[in-house]
Amino acid sequence: MRRAVLFDLDGTLIDSAALHATAFSRAVGLWWGPCEVPVRTDLTTQQKMDLIGLPGVLRDDVQRTTRRMTLESIPKLVRPDERLNAELWDLRKDSLLGVVTNARREPAEAMLKAMDLWEIWDLLVTSEDGKHKPAPDLYRLARNWARQLDADQIVALEDSDAGIWASTGAGIPCIKVFGPQDITAKRIRRALDDGEGTIISRGYQYG
Repeated sequence: MRRAVLFDLDGTLIDSAALHATAFSRAVGLWWGPCEVPVRTDLTTQQKMDLIGLPGVLRDDVQRTTRRMTLESIPKLVRPDERLNAELWDLRKDSLLGVVTNARREPAEAMLKAMDLWEIWDLLVTSEDGKHKPAPDLYRLARNWARQLDADQIVALEDSDAGIWASTGAGIPCIKVFGPQDITAKRIRRALDDGEGTIISRGYQYG
């Protein structure tokens, strides 16, 4: 029996809401002025700009500046979580592991390297590979990859409704977590073996 376990990044493997909010706030402040910025990992930069009503003429500059400030912040603020890393290396003994994230590839790679987790992954799917969540596109890519490697069990771990909708919309059962503290190899194996662990098998059907 071959298994594939797919993880969301921000909010699931790492509590990075404050890091992203700070980078976005600083970028908006440079181009527009002070504003109240959502501290949430389930929103893309585009969605945050929509929420605060950022003028269209400033959006490219704010998005570019946010990316730069995020990349500058990651090596300064992100550190390995030894407990989480041990659980993931334990899980890798009998599972393929992948990350499916709405982040772009460069910051996702930087985050995983800062967490000392770069070498553990068999797959990284980012927003550059398809429509971002809640669309199921990224998880469909991951599902096809897992099936090509003969994985007969696939599960995702997500912290947000958008992520759950994306995974279940692609036909992948999902375990909802509230952060890295909820991730253990034992919980994931039990969920795959006998359904324990609050697996969600159906959700919003996007589009």
